[in-house]
Amino acid sequence: MRKGKFVLIGLLLSIAAVGCGPQQARYMTENSLETDEKVVFLDNRLGNDLRIENIRGVKLETGRLVVKMTVMNLKDKPIECRVKYKFKGADGFVKDETNWMPTVFDRREVTHLEQKSLSNKAEDFTVIIRYEKELKGF
Repeated sequence: MRKGKFVLIGLLLSIAAVGCGPQQARYMTENSLETDEKVVFLDNRLGNDLRIENIRGVKLETGRLVVKMTVMNLKDKPIECRVKYKFKGADGFVKDETNWMPTVFDRREVTHLEQKSLSNKAEDFTVIIRYEKELKGF
């Protein structure tokens, strides 16, 4: 009987040791929105409030990339947002990005936005838009 207890304890310890060992890293199987999309709305309601009319990237003679975008406000009130541009190289990694820039889309109007990359290594871009958030305590 005593030998059976030691076998049972040994079996439980070996199972615990195998289960608590190193685990294989989990990788993302799908790309994020910033990888696939040209424009990313961080707030779901923005997709109902704004419509992207036109967006394109143009290479200048200096090698810098210029993003030109036309946005229409579909609401009867001005929408205050923050816009950020991320410029990516041929390898898909971010080479240059801007800070969050305040932008107001006037009611029922079309707004033209334009931003140049600082680096001439930029090949692609992503524009990120979110609502202006009130920061408390500042």
